[in-house]
Amino acid sequence: MNLAPAHVAAKIRRDLIERSPRALLRYATTVLRTYAVSRGEFYVPPLGKEDWRCHADAQSILHLVRYEWACAVLAAEGAGTVVDAACGCGYGTYRIATSLRAPRVHGIDRNARALAYATRHYARENIAYHRHDLEHLDAGLRSGAPEAIVSFDTVEHLRPESWLAWLDLLAPGGILILNTPLRRETSYRPSNPHHTIEYAADDLVALLSDRGDVQWGDALPCREVLDAVNVRFGTRFFQRSPLIFRKR
Repeated sequence: MNLAPAHVAAKIRRDLIERSPRALLRYATTVLRTYAVSRGEFYVPPLGKEDWRCHADAQSILHLVRYEWACAVLAAEGAGTVVDAACGCGYGTYRIATSLRAPRVHGIDRNARALAYATRHYARENIAYHRHDLEHLDAGLRSGAPEAIVSFDTVEHLRPESWLAWLDLLAPGGILILNTPLRRETSYRPSNPHHTIEYAADDLVALLSDRGDVQWGDALPCREVLDAVNVRFGTRFFQRSPLIFRKR
């Protein structure tokens, strides 16, 4: 997550119009906490409240439930070595490491503040945090091919050839679990100044389908985790994304 002041102001304006004062207060608290720790560069859940069911604001729910779903998928896959690409402050990396049976989980981020927070609050014996540029993820891994890469809200910040190179790192049959904002048409000049590219769904799937098999939408495994959010809030937070790429 990377919220420029103009985007924060726009979000708050929408909340003032569309939401109750109580909902606005919850949202403002989330934004202030995230800015206090990360200057808006990554989401920071309250310590001890890393479960999406503890929250009512969409931002917290969207960030937290994706990792719960990813853990369900990774458990079903029996993944042993997992990379959390753009791990931020480490709450998702920790969730993966505690949910699976003795995997090796690598949390990779280029933000020193994020990794300092992760090391302080989300350390575990089967987690290794690395400071590294995601444009060259291969240089941050020296322990063999991972069986899974998890990356949320990341590829929109990178050149396509950079993150597509991650697929070469995966072990045969390995998976990439991916979520990124989807648009009606792919944009190389997104309104968010921190994004390099925002993909149309069909274009994103086409990029990946040339290299392996893609599951998304109603075909996603462990879909019930995401649908629990849709049922609770009477909406479709997760209609088509996230998606899973499987290397052939």
